[in-house]
Amino acid sequence: MPRARVLAYLRACVGGASLSEIAEKLPLPPGRTRWTKTAVLGVLRHRVYLGEVQARPGVWIPARHPAIIFRETFDAAQKALQARRIGGRPGSPESRTASWILRTRARCGECGAKMSSVYSPGARAGREQLYYYGCARRLAGPPAERCKSRYVRVDEAEEAAAEQIVERLIALRRMLAKRAPSEPRAAERIDRRAELAALAKRRTRVLDAYEREAIGPDELQKRLTKIDAERTKIEASIAEESRAEEQTRRAADPARRRALLVSVRGMRAAWREATPAERRRIVELLCERAELRTGEPPVMRWRSAEELLGGR
Repeated sequence: MPRARVLAYLRACVGGASLSEIAEKLPLPPGRTRWTKTAVLGVLRHRVYLGEVQARPGVWIPARHPAIIFRETFDAAQKALQARRIGGRPGSPESRTASWILRTRARCGECGAKMSSVYSPGARAGREQLYYYGCARRLAGPPAERCKSRYVRVDEAEEAAAEQIVERLIALRRMLAKRAPSEPRAAERIDRRAELAALAKRRTRVLDAYEREAIGPDELQKRLTKIDAERTKIEASIAEESRAEEQTRRAADPARRRALLVSVRGMRAAWREATPAERRRIVELLCERAELRTGEPPVMRWRSAEELLGGR
């Protein structure tokens, strides 16, 4: 992309232009019919304009091609994006969704996308206005790629969810009141250090080949991406084992169990008179997501007692 055009888009971002406004100015390359917000973000965050190439996810190294923009301009655009919290603007307390207790946890039961708000046209001829959760992938994007899920009435979904939340609080209270094992048994861990060391050597050989000009930037990117995928998988496995061990240890801590039991009892006692915002905070604490489908009660994906005790 020409330098002048890249600078114009970055400066527009710094100046407060939205992703949609920038998308309207971006030229369409062959084969593309529209610019999505995700694609626009990719343009604004592409470090190749700084004369860099990605060595592995999150790590960029100097490339052979020169930079076409100043780092100060690029950094200013990234700060502008972060300041506006693009991709997750918080709901206003005065908005019509302020009373929706599943607002931050609602997901489409068909495709897993976030649920957005949908409203009926309003009261006409004595009819009340209705409110719905609608899959974000149904409401936007190319028609061929849109989700086929139907809208879910907010009042029906949240009434069913509220019953499940009360039942979950009661179940947690009973579980926490029981005595935990005094010596939790941790699962045996597999030593993955040799695998990581082998991957590190492969990375070094690939980078050496690039320095000797035995391979080009495209081949470098391809090989490093493959190595990084393997390493990420191993590191994720190691991290998950560590988290599981820590959760097991914390779950047996009597002080933590007593504190969580007091908290759960308090939430159960306060639920009936709690404000929507207070109920929403309880929902956020107890579950990771609420999967919604028309005509069915929400499927609540609860956080385990071990996760709650571990402070996750």
